Amino acid sequence: MPMEIDAKILAGLERIQTATLSLLQQRSHVHGLTPLQIRILSFIRLEEAYTVSTLAKNLGISKPTVSEAVRVLDSKKLIRKKASGKDGRTYSIHLTSKGCKLIEAAAMYDLPLRKTLTFLDGDQKDSLWEALLNLIRIMEEQGLIPHNRMCLTCTHLGKNEHGARYFCRLMQAPLKVSALRINCPEHQAQGAVH
Repeated sequence: MPMEIDAKILAGLERIQTATLSLLQQRSHVHGLTPLQIRILSFIRLEEAYTVSTLAKNLGISKPTVSEAVRVLDSKKLIRKKASGKDGRTYSIHLTSKGCKLIEAAAMYDLPLRKTLTFLDGDQKDSLWEALLNLIRIMEEQGLIPHNRMCLTCTHLGKNEHGARYFCRLMQAPLKVSALRINCPEHQAQGAVH
C-alpha cells in the first residue's frame, strides 16, 4: 500500500532532522562539547537574555539538564552568569569572548545542509519557508513545541491598504515571505496585553 502524503512528509522531516543531528554531533565532538551545549551557545548568541528556565522552555528539555550543561559551559569559560533576580538565584547567561569565538566556528555545522538549499529556486524556498512557519504555528497552538516569537503569531502582522500578503505594522513595511522571522525581539503575541 502506498504511503499517504502526511506520512511521507513526516518521513522527509525525520530524514532532515537525522542529517542535522548527525552534523551537530560531529561538530560538537570537534569542539569537545555536547550537541546540547552547542545549541545553548547558539541560542545565547542570538539573544543574551536567556535564563536556565527560558533555555529549557525553548529547547524543550528539563531545567536540571540545562543547568548541568550551563555549569559545564561556565567551567570551560564559554559563558558568564549575570545575577538578574533579587534573591541572587536567577541569572542571565552571556557568552564570553572565548564562547563567541567557539560558537562562530561551531555554528557552521549546518553548512552542508545550507549548500543543499542552493539547489532550490527562490519560489521553492519561499513555499518551503511559508509551509514550515505554518507548521510551526500549528504545533505551537497544539502545545507540541514552545512559542517561537514569529511573525505569524505577532500582533504587528497584518495587511496594508495595497493588499500586501504580509505587512509589519511596527516597521510600516510589506514583508516578503523570506523576511518572515522566528525569534523576533519585537514580537508581541496576538491577544497579549500591551
